[in-house]
Amino acid sequence: MAIFLLDTDMLSLHQRNQSRVIAAVDSHATDQLCVSTVTLEEQIVKHNDLRIAAIAQEIGATVVTRTRRDFGRIPGLVIEEWAT
Repeated sequence: MAIFLLDTDMLSLHQRNQSRVIAAVDSHATDQLCVSTVTLEEQIVKHNDLRIAAIAQEIGATVVTRTRRDFGRIPGLVIEEWAT
C-alpha cells in the first residue's frame, strides 16, 4: 500500500481549501495519508524539510509538496505535487 506524507506547504494548502489539493487528498484512503510531527512543528515555528524527507524515506512514503527544489536534492526520495 502506498503512503503519502504531506509536507508543511501541502498541509497549508489543504487547510486553505485549495481545490486541487483537496481533490487529491480526497482521492486517497485516510490510512494512506500522513503528516509528521515535523510538519506540525513547522506550522508553528520553523522549516525542516530535510527532517520530513528523512521520515518519508524511513517509512517508505512519497512526499507531497510544492517545493520540489528543496526535496529534489535528496537521492531516491519519491515526490509528488498535487497543487498544480
